[in-house]
Amino acid sequence: MRDLVVRRFCREIALTSLNEAEVEEYLGAQSPTSRPPQGLPAFVHRHSGGNPLFMVTALGHMAKQGLLTRANGQWQLHVPLAQIEFQVPDDLRHMIEVELKRLSPQEQTALELAGIAGASFSASLIGSVADIDARSLEDLYEELSRRHHIVKWAGTQSLPDGSVSERYEFVHVLYRQVLYDRQLPGRRARLHRQIGERLAAMYAQRIEDVAPELAYHFEQAGDRPRAIEYLQRAAEIAGPGQPR
Repeated sequence: MRDLVVRRFCREIALTSLNEAEVEEYLGAQSPTSRPPQGLPAFVHRHSGGNPLFMVTALGHMAKQGLLTRANGQWQLHVPLAQIEFQVPDDLRHMIEVELKRLSPQEQTALELAGIAGASFSASLIGSVADIDARSLEDLYEELSRRHHIVKWAGTQSLPDGSVSERYEFVHVLYRQVLYDRQLPGRRARLHRQIGERLAAMYAQRIEDVAPELAYHFEQAGDRPRAIEYLQRAAEIAGPGQPR
């Protein structure tokens, strides 16, 4: 496609992601005699990132698994949404894997580390964990953003030591999921621990800013004592009467 654009044989039309209301509108148009099951539009939007192709494929995948059907103009859920563990459909996974294989080993490693860090991540944090210069890593993510559209710039972050770091986020949640799943459980746990420990050191004087994030990383690392510690800190910060 890029070659065709350069030669002016085609024109690229950049589509924006659908929001939750538009996903609900799509589901309603597919079953005009009834509203979609409560919570389904939010579920589909969350796992597709609003990408129309991912949305349609996710719905088809759920139908193949017998989790969702559309009959007589009505959507029907056969399993409560809370019990559905979403998995990336095989055809989408294959498509994303093909795209990732075109990247250099360094680019793939940087994205895998980002997949462990979260949907949004700091280049400085990842650089400190991987022992890579933060500026070089920012340049790499910027290149991935411009050329491959896998991640995008999400703003500049001020760190506790007074320095600043560029933040990036995955364009679609499925990219992060595929990058996360392709790593062995032991490596994932080790990286979660390293990220948690580095984050705790960086925010030693401002733990309240990252307590939920720390709880997540230590939970995924299998470090239950520290996960519980930071969950308790997060609950204390939320205060009485606040969601926990």
